[in-house]
Amino acid sequence: MARMYPEEYREEPESPSEAERILYRELQRQLPKDYEVFHHRPWHAPNATGSARDGEADFVIAHPDHGILVLEAKSGGVARDPKTDSWSAVDYGGRRLRQIDNPVLQALRGQKALLRRLQSIPAGAHRWWTIGYAVAFPQIDFDVALFEVTPEIVLDRKDVPYLDKWVPAAMRHWQDRERHRAPGPEGIEVLRSLLAVGFEIRPVMGSPTAGVDQELFRLTNDQFRVLDGLARFRRTLICGCAGSGKTMLALEKARRLAEQGLRTLYVCFNTRHGDYCREFLKPWSRVTASHFHGICRAWAHKAMIAVRGPREDRTIPEQVFYDRVMPGALARAARKLAADKFDAIVADEAQDFKPAWWGALLALLKDRRKGMLHIFYDDSQKLRAGELKFPSVDSQYDLVENCRNARRVHNLAMRFYKGGLRVVSRAPQGPEPDIQVYRSPAELLDRVHAALARFVRELQIPLNQIAVLTGHGKAKSVVWRARRIGEWALTEKAPPGREEVYWSTVHGFKGLERPAVVLAEIEPLSHAELDTLLYVGCSRARVYLTVIASEAAAKLGKLDRSSS
Repeated sequence: MARMYPEEYREEPESPSEAERILYRELQRQLPKDYEVFHHRPWHAPNATGSARDGEADFVIAHPDHGILVLEAKSGGVARDPKTDSWSAVDYGGRRLRQIDNPVLQALRGQKALLRRLQSIPAGAHRWWTIGYAVAFPQIDFDVALFEVTPEIVLDRKDVPYLDKWVPAAMRHWQDRERHRAPGPEGIEVLRSLLAVGFEIRPVMGSPTAGVDQELFRLTNDQFRVLDGLARFRRTLICGCAGSGKTMLALEKARRLAEQGLRTLYVCFNTRHGDYCREFLKPWSRVTASHFHGICRAWAHKAMIAVRGPREDRTIPEQVFYDRVMPGALARAARKLAADKFDAIVADEAQDFKPAWWGALLALLKDRRKGMLHIFYDDSQKLRAGELKFPSVDSQYDLVENCRNARRVHNLAMRFYKGGLRVVSRAPQGPEPDIQVYRSPAELLDRVHAALARFVRELQIPLNQIAVLTGHGKAKSVVWRARRIGEWALTEKAPPGREEVYWSTVHGFKGLERPAVVLAEIEPLSHAELDTLLYVGCSRARVYLTVIASEAAAKLGKLDRSSS
């Protein structure tokens, strides 16, 4: 049996194809194991002008000795007008249904696009590629003379039972007898790296959380479906709850775009999250990663645009500065820095972007109308009041499986989820979250110390895998002002030093996570604000969670041990 990518047939709900279903089944069944078949594998590559161009093939069939074949499949019957060379789909009664693209030219375009893509990556740039193309009509008897098509590159109903002979014959048709060079195992590996790329983040081995983490960090079928969609459409909108892998997918998409030679902007809302993602994406020079106001500041500086804020002019409110002044400076800078614009933008934490910011971001694209834009958001993590508004997109996806948090942590966090998705978790149960209540500042500090001592001494969790998150910022936080919790000092620096524990506000830690979290200083707010705080805070913990709330907050949020 041939090796198939994906391993199971995945039908496009918007455009089901009986021809593709037939061919997938028969190619898998008939071809020997040294063949690899890639179904519906899209890619992006720069064209001659430097702009991004889409590529896709119904099937790419590869063999280390025979070569590579791009196969375009058509369901049902077809008709061709010889005067205009226009093609139409035909039903079983002979009635013309709709005009379609010339399938031979489609296959040719797919072959050329794949060749350009392979030659654009370092591993494939200096290789000789034997790539042919063909068309398949597995449900009809096709008259090649009538349609003026070379018979060797046409597959019809009569050929379907003999694909093990037809495929190598079609590949031989494209071989140059004097200069043919087989792709070999190395060439197939290059092709596989382009069309069947995978992604996995592995846990820190030796950690007491590693057993649960190993289950949490494999991509779900949902996520693979979204990654496929991100490659097939130029503009997408992805909604997911906390823990559904939005950031992991956003980073992976930015990386893939960069490896396809496209200048890519990864932009998020949170400053610390932006710092983490910039470090993660540092190996890929074609990616610029920043939080939104960081990119505003950087572009304004490069365009030599002076930006006056509250420090220079006390009459400018801080909120106005961040919501209007800085995005306006970014839009002006974009008009001056045309050479620095991007082929693609990946926007994470987009629920916190003001609607007016999108105009400035779209101005950063080389092609404002057709440039690639992939937007990730959580409809229940919104920090700012107002309606969610995004640019128009080609396709939307929902991530409905939590793949970050142990199930008991997930269950507690979802009590405070107010979004519209029906979220599930198939993760291991993990330990029960610990709910603590305090009645005074001194008791708060004692409980934080006890939680840290349990994590470090009893559970043997390394300090760099623990975070202390508080509901208050520096000015009001009793925990932060203490600066030391027992023998451990609090720090904002990541990674923390020896005998230090990382501290952040809950909102400052959005988009980030730790295997163990102490969520402390949860004070009574409005019901909606408290729900958001608890939802975001609880979902930062992958495995171990201790919540330390005031009596009033615990009562308002209905926090007790049975709630988890």
